[in-house]
Amino acid sequence: MITISMIDGLKHTDAKGALSWSHMVKMSRFGQLLAAILFLCLLVNGLIFVLRINGYSPVLIVADTASTVPKFQSNVQSFRTLQQSSNDYDGQSRTSKAPESESKTKGNKNVTEVYIDTSTKSTIQIVNPHDFSYLINEADMCKEAPELIIVVCTGVKNVKERLAIRDTWGTYVKDPLHKTKVVFLLGATDSKDMQKNLLDESNTYGDLVQENFHDSYRNLSLKSVAMLKWVKTYCISAKYLLKADDDMYINVPNLLTSLRKRKEEKFILGFIFVGARPVQDKRSKWYTPVSDFNEKTYPRYTSGTSYSMSVKAVPDLYIASQQVKLFWLEDIYITGLCARKAGVQQFHDGGFSFLHRHPTGCAFVQAVTGHDYKPEDLYKIHKELYSSPPPKC
Repeated sequence: MITISMIDGLKHTDAKGALSWSHMVKMSRFGQLLAAILFLCLLVNGLIFVLRINGYSPVLIVADTASTVPKFQSNVQSFRTLQQSSNDYDGQSRTSKAPESESKTKGNKNVTEVYIDTSTKSTIQIVNPHDFSYLINEADMCKEAPELIIVVCTGVKNVKERLAIRDTWGTYVKDPLHKTKVVFLLGATDSKDMQKNLLDESNTYGDLVQENFHDSYRNLSLKSVAMLKWVKTYCISAKYLLKADDDMYINVPNLLTSLRKRKEEKFILGFIFVGARPVQDKRSKWYTPVSDFNEKTYPRYTSGTSYSMSVKAVPDLYIASQQVKLFWLEDIYITGLCARKAGVQQFHDGGFSFLHRHPTGCAFVQAVTGHDYKPEDLYKIHKELYSSPPPKC
């Protein structure tokens, strides 16, 4: 047979410095296994070295449910941040940070205020006061208690994105039986024309909330703290909160199904990451100096593209945000650092995704969220998902 001839030929083929076929056959299984393990270790270490040279850090993704999720991602703590176009925010090139308040407490420059929490009778030291004012507000949005309040964090210029959400997955709120509300949260702009346009938009739709911090890339954490403060103040009657970026598609019925399964009083639900490391390569766009974060790994947190929580967890997270130094990556700050401080547990749900699902209705039949969509994608997904007859997937 041909096979026998080939093997026979190999047995008589010797080259300088190479093992003959007979010698290879005589190698112990242990030796072969050891060689394979060494090769695999070299391969993995080489991959990690290349990733870190390019500003990435290995991250372990864990699941608390039986949902099937990827087991490895790179530098996901800032994936969504880099996906946002510089046009998403007015004045994006102005890397304005949160204003630093002067200390009001003698002998401690890191403490700005001290007050008594009347619910626990404990003293709370505030290092991060959120004392911004509303330029536009919808104080009566939750006058009739909703089951779900959705806060979409949006940029000043993103008019088309907001309109697409109102016309697609945001239409769920139009049915009063659904008991769901949507507001769009944004910061301030230096442009008088843009501010006038926002006031006109607010008068037309009645769904904008605007605080007077500068709307910029570096102030995303301020925007999320603003969300907590607004819900705590004006929508504490709701049962659940969803935070979403304005380039997301949300399957609201699937979201509510997932939320109603949770029995915990206070929780955060989303796509969870564990073991993400701060990037300390100054060449990286995700560079985080030790002075900003001095731990080896970030605490367990959920992807900031969209995450949900029980509204009962909101006051605790807001108080924690006043006690924890502001950090520029909002998902790590709110769902990681503040959640750890407040003792609010996070749970993984594979229906949430920070990745770009294919923009079709079929991709969202079982999903909760998908990321990085243009307005035209939202229309396409929604039309297919709610077509009659339903899509055959």
